[in-house]
Formats: sequence, structure tokens, C-alpha cells
Amino acid sequence: MKATMKLVQWVALAVLGLLVRAVFLEPAMALPADVETGVPFSFDNREVNAALVALYENDPAIWKPEQLFLIGMCYIFEQRLDEALAVFEKLHAQAPSNPRFLTDLGNIHHMKGELDEAEGLYQQAWRESRYVTALKQLAALQVQTKGSASLEPLIGDLLEYRSGHPESLEIQKLLLMYSLQTPDIEAGGRIYARVVRDLSKETIEENEDLRRLVLLATLHFKEAADAKAAAGGTETADVKTED
Repeated sequence: MKATMKLVQWVALAVLGLLVRAVFLEPAMALPADVETGVPFSFDNREVNAALVALYENDPAIWKPEQLFLIGMCYIFEQRLDEALAVFEKLHAQAPSNPRFLTDLGNIHHMKGELDEAEGLYQQAWRESRYVTALKQLAALQVQTKGSASLEPLIGDLLEYRSGHPESLEIQKLLLMYSLQTPDIEAGGRIYARVVRDLSKETIEENEDLRRLVLLATLHFKEAADAKAAAGGTETADVKTED
């Protein structure tokens, strides 16, 4: 029985090492695509999570630093946030220039309700590394705590990544929320136009939240243009676009 357990543990360690060793070897580019988008592998399988955590907790000392990433993610998915925080603090200490670890630390503090700590970590990951996931998380946190109007200092950066990036869909939603709530109708209309210009019909139809925001913004800016025209302005109901 003991020999079988040793074999299982060895195999698990070997596989984990192959999956995430590149996190340390090439931290800026080597995370798998599904990890980059925030949905790593199959961590929604609680049996797998429990098995990996049990192996780790049986003997933490034998685990290599690059293997801790998966353990930390298991803890997050299992809502064991204090344990996850401890693991990602180790990871950050091992690779302080890796923005993914800073952002994940921010996510954990965010989930724990420690919003000032989360905001500081997101800001650091964005400021030091231009890590777009950190920008998206920072913007979402600010909307949560201060409302969409608080996004104004980030609008230029959000617009830069509104298309062509794995986080673009969430960034588009944030920009549309801002366009609806800013008191500057003309500025909001320009942002709305730049976002919808990049969206395909299929993208809008596939995402209910995005579809709802596009519909609300379209009605909002059409009504604003109609009201201006009725008051004697020269604008039509079409919102102008700009690059």
C-alpha cells in the first residue's frame, strides 16, 4: 500500500511539473492559454482538487516551487483562501517579477473582501508589467466599489485592449457600462461607438450580458441624439465614431 502511494505521488509530481514548469522558466509567456484566461485545466473537479491537495499536505517539503501553482489554484477553487494565499505568497517570493502571481494574490484578497489589498496588487501588476488581466481586475474592482465613473483614469488603457486580447470581452463590457453612466454624453457615445464597431453579430448573440449592454447603450445614445436634434441641435440619431 505504501509503495503504491509512493508511485501515485511520484506520477502526480511528474505530471504537475510538466504542466507548469514553464511558469518559472518563461513567466511572461509560458502559461497555457486556458490558464491565461483564468480557467486553468479542470479545477472544477473537486475529487481531483482534493487528491492533489492531499498529496501536497502529506509532505509539502517535496514539492517543487513550480508545482505549487496548481496547488494554489486547487485551494482557490475549493474556497480555502487562507491556504491559497500562503501558497501564492511563496510563489511571489520565488518569482517576484511574475505578474500572474501578483494578480492571483489580488484575486484572493478580493475574494476575502480585503479590497484595498486587492486593488494595490492589481495596480502593481499592471504598473510594473502591463499585465492586462490585472487591468481588467482592477477596473472590475473599481466598478464594484466606486461605480463605473471611477474608470475614467483607466479608459485609455481599457480602449487599447478592447479587441484582440483574451480579456477583451470583459473589457468591452466595462467600457459599455462606463459609456452608459458617464455624465459626458458625447464622450460616452464615442466610447460606445468604438466598442460596438469591433463587435461581430455572433459575439453579441453568444454573450447575454454583452448583448444586454449593447442594447441599452444603443437605446441610450439614440435617445440622447434624438433629444439633441429635437432641441435644435445638428446631430442626427447616429453616433459618430472615431479612432
